[in-house]
Amino acid sequence: MLRAHFLKRMCTAVATRGAHPYRGVSYDKGATKWRARVAYDRKIYRLGSFGCCIEAACAYDEFLRKCDASKYSVLRRLNFPTLEEEDMVLNFSYEDRRRENIARYAGNYMMQATAQQIIEAHVSTALECEWMCEGTLADGIVRPSLCSDDAWIGIQIKSTAEPWNGSYRFAGAKKYAGLLMLCVGLDQELLWLIPGCDVNVECLSISVGGKWDAYRCPWHDLSSELQCAWGNPDVYKRYPAELWKTPRSARHQDEQRARKLGENVLRAAGLTITTPSVAYGPVDIIINRRIRVQTKSRSKENSSVFAYQIPLARKAGRGVTRPYSADEFDVLVVYLLRDGSLGGMFVIPVIELALRGYVASSMCDRKPCTSLCVYPPWSSPTLGKAVVAKAWQAKYSNGFLSNIFCAGQRTAAELAAIV
Repeated sequence: MLRAHFLKRMCTAVATRGAHPYRGVSYDKGATKWRARVAYDRKIYRLGSFGCCIEAACAYDEFLRKCDASKYSVLRRLNFPTLEEEDMVLNFSYEDRRRENIARYAGNYMMQATAQQIIEAHVSTALECEWMCEGTLADGIVRPSLCSDDAWIGIQIKSTAEPWNGSYRFAGAKKYAGLLMLCVGLDQELLWLIPGCDVNVECLSISVGGKWDAYRCPWHDLSSELQCAWGNPDVYKRYPAELWKTPRSARHQDEQRARKLGENVLRAAGLTITTPSVAYGPVDIIINRRIRVQTKSRSKENSSVFAYQIPLARKAGRGVTRPYSADEFDVLVVYLLRDGSLGGMFVIPVIELALRGYVASSMCDRKPCTSLCVYPPWSSPTLGKAVVAKAWQAKYSNGFLSNIFCAGQRTAAELAAIV
């Protein structure tokens, strides 16, 4: 009763200024009423108007409970959870949250890959198209095949599986001035070509027949439209390919440099390297078409003993991160930059990480760690755990790469032994 009385007083206080403290509740100044609506399963449900914001918040909660009161994603949104529901939220393990988020969000990377494949299939040989790495200025770059100048325009791909409340929604659309945005609705394979400078909203909502639908482009016209865009340097930036490929942040630049140096080592050992079709997933490269590799790179030591801290967690939906699972990759390869060059490498099989509790698996009962400190040969740890860590990591380290080719051969032997 005390809690309800306090909430009612707070409701009365905020009503005078049209604010609201609850999820799913908004104040209608014209009607002097409180409205409740719920966004659930990609649809918006309007629940009506109420004289008090508490009533609107209670209606919001009641609707969510009817949807599915056993889901973490539902319970954590309640305005007035019961003590039992609060306990349920606290007792949800990260694995439970992970399963929910994978079911809800895991298709995002696949949608991006699917959109790229559709675009590739419709780009004619009259154009050259290259895809960029994470952290660069664009998703891809394009130029005419007969162009002798190293001048490319950038394209940014946005994709969504299906319309939500009658509109295709593309998030994060406001920051692409100078680029050409290719927005793809995958359910009907609809395409919109939109100059980034024309978009001034964070979330772009496109409905068939609406304002933005004027930018719709038939797939057979894609190549000609891209050529026209390339011929309009006043709207679209033209840069050399190397500049497009250079990451924007210092961290991404270090990662790119380390990745290139490390892949040179692997290729010098006679290994073939391919990139998976789905970017930003748990597999960064595939060696010899069968070894799935997660790569990490670091350029700065985090202590006086020259340890490098490697994050071993990935996104599992909005606001949730999780450790990697043992079945997601075969080998962890760590590149260490030292004074701008490749100072060392670690090649650690996933089974070792699983046994030591760094990835989720049935081999270890405790919750996995989300970071791994690696100790290269030049480090000098003194604490007990650090000394033990350096000892088991030693057989997976290539040490200082004074001879890159020989180090690469050792790497090849280690990888061959794993499979």
